[in-house]
Amino acid sequence: MPVVIPGLIMLAVWGLAWTRERLGRGGRGTRWFGGVAVVLLLAPVAFTSIGTAFTPIERGERAAVQNLCASIPSDASVLIVERVTAERFTQVVRGTCGIPAAQVRRPRSRDTPSSGDVLRLIEGVRRAGRTPVLLAAEPGQLSGYGPPRHVIALDTRQDERSLVKPPDGTWRLVVNVWMSLP
Repeated sequence: MPVVIPGLIMLAVWGLAWTRERLGRGGRGTRWFGGVAVVLLLAPVAFTSIGTAFTPIERGERAAVQNLCASIPSDASVLIVERVTAERFTQVVRGTCGIPAAQVRRPRSRDTPSSGDVLRLIEGVRRAGRTPVLLAAEPGQLSGYGPPRHVIALDTRQDERSLVKPPDGTWRLVVNVWMSLP
């Protein structure tokens, strides 16, 4: 998407310059052309972004991720034991923090895995010579493995999600991540 919008703007400006040149040769319509051109360029932008243009989004997300990365030891392997946290943060921990991370497999009907599976994986991380780190959305999901520590407490806004039209509003996004070093 970052190339499409600037490309369309450049195409529109080129089209307006071409039209102005054609009108200038004929001597007619050049007086009103500037105003009409501005309206033609700005109306679609204003129409599609009016619901989101003046609402700040994603505030605090970068700092939250930096805090998460700073909280994880450099010799760690991260096990994410809760479904939503795993969906949101597995790649963040791998890509941004540069730390190995994995979701712990869980039964389809549950958001968390069995404690036996988690304990077995913790021991496997230790045998590999790394420090096990657990992440979850709530402290109770980690309390059986060690004292939980709140590492992300984010309350921000995000663009609404729609597959068939541009977003016309924002949604509140609350993200909590708890960490345990068993």
